Amino acid sequence: MSWGDIALHDVEGRTVVALRGEVDLDAVLRFRAEGPRADVVDVVASDELTFLDSSGLKFLLELTSRNPELVLVDPAPALTELLEMTNTAQLFRTRTGPVRSGGADG
Repeated sequence: MSWGDIALHDVEGRTVVALRGEVDLDAVLRFRAEGPRADVVDVVASDELTFLDSSGLKFLLELTSRNPELVLVDPAPALTELLEMTNTAQLFRTRTGPVRSGGADG
């Protein structure tokens, strides 16, 4: 299912949020209004993300506060730069490779 530039799907039993294109306040509000509760998210895939504003960052911070084991898979440069600029990168687990089951180590 997709809400703007935020899509939610299942990959091998893990709940994945995919961020694509521009994720801004409008996309986050649409997801919150129409999407399921996001406190069950295991993985965030953002390789197709081109822009993330502060509301998108807040959305990610809320996800990781609900699930400290949440993993960012192949974070896009737009996400990496924002995390570094806001000094929040240390709050997230990251890994490279395909979205799959098994957490940070696969």
